[in-house]
Amino acid sequence: MLLEFPIGDISWELRHVYLSTFHWRRMVNGYSGYAPRRYLELRDALRNPYYDPDGAWRRLRASGVTHIVVHGDAYRGVAPPAPQAG
Repeated sequence: MLLEFPIGDISWELRHVYLSTFHWRRMVNGYSGYAPRRYLELRDALRNPYYDPDGAWRRLRASGVTHIVVHGDAYRGVAPPAPQAG
């Protein structure tokens, strides 16, 4: 299952859904107008994983994620250790 970062920002979640039409993989995040409790808990744990990295990792592993995509442009201008745009 695929997870795309950033997570929780509606404009990026809409983009994730659009981009999913190119790969058709099952996804953890995206936007449908409904947010299940499990998604909200994962989103909250991963919005800033630096506060509780162990908790974020546990929540990520429990979610069933097998692949992660990081859209580095979303983090442009954010202080390290944000992902670097390539």
